[in-house]
Amino acid sequence: MTSARRGMMACLLVIHFALAGSAFAQESAISTDNPVQVPQGVEVLSNLVVQIESSLRAEVSVMVKSVAVTPDGNTLAVACDDHTIRILSVVEMDLSKTLTGHTDLIKSLAYDDAGERLISVGNDGRMLVYDCQADYKVIRKVEGVPALSCVAFSPDGQTIAAGDFDGQVYLLEQEGQNTVNRTVKCPSKDLRSLAFRDDGKLLVAGGRDGYLHLINLEQGNQIRSVELHLGRINSLNFAYESSVVVSAGRDGTVALFDTETMAELARVAVSTGQLFSARILDDRHVAVAGSDDVIRIVDMQREQIVEQINGHQGSIAAMTSSGNLLFSGGFDATLRRWELSGVESPDGRSSVIEKGTN
Repeated sequence: MTSARRGMMACLLVIHFALAGSAFAQESAISTDNPVQVPQGVEVLSNLVVQIESSLRAEVSVMVKSVAVTPDGNTLAVACDDHTIRILSVVEMDLSKTLTGHTDLIKSLAYDDAGERLISVGNDGRMLVYDCQADYKVIRKVEGVPALSCVAFSPDGQTIAAGDFDGQVYLLEQEGQNTVNRTVKCPSKDLRSLAFRDDGKLLVAGGRDGYLHLINLEQGNQIRSVELHLGRINSLNFAYESSVVVSAGRDGTVALFDTETMAELARVAVSTGQLFSARILDDRHVAVAGSDDVIRIVDMQREQIVEQINGHQGSIAAMTSSGNLLFSGGFDATLRRWELSGVESPDGRSSVIEKGTN
């Protein structure tokens, strides 16, 4: 496991009292008898904007559909609606390579935890795995499945999960094979997000029906469905070494749900519009964004919005983060890098900008 995830939500995830004998058992970091110490607020220190232009037609802007950052925080992958993936340097935000393996809209990207592979999926039914250490050469290509909308690597990098619009989850497990090893059917149509728990035993899926669908990877079947949002779930993220998942959806709320105790721990109403993306920033803060063009930073311990970030002129489709850097992209054809203060990773991890590599 890389350090990129070690700082995520270490305190947030122990809001609940862990069950004795649980694989995630740990002491609660929050006392119900003492007031929670309120940290300094989150503020934007800088904002760098990159206009994304079409690789097919000059002077035509394209929308950002998905973004992913390497665990070391040095490189960004950006999927756009011209069917390409752009690889950029985080420090300079300049283009280093354009990947052109898809023939239709790319819906989702993910790096593995080692930062060695990137995977992309899209409406063309292709799953493309790239070798990041070999100039992003395609080393695995799966075709012949329906349009795909979401993808994720398992924590150990041994399993890839991809979801489609019909509720099917495809599992790729054997390195080098260009075929799907297993499939699991979810009741929900139009899956939008998948996330692996850090113990590697559980995969969660969210889609149109607003239910969180729990899949036991050892058994290869769905074990439970829990109604979590009113309408589509668009974003799911597990915090580091915890059973708690952070979700955001069409109902404009962000929620915490414990996949062991099956209890909802917190919920914050963020927007009257849809939320398309949620990113865990540190041990208490989550960034959420969606159809109202605004990024909001939510303190999930206090269950309050603590900062509102304006700048986008269209729906924000995707976000990712590294250290104190937040990246966002959307319908206004811009990719934005936000440098934040008041975001503190418990492992002391800093961004490449703080390290002075610029």
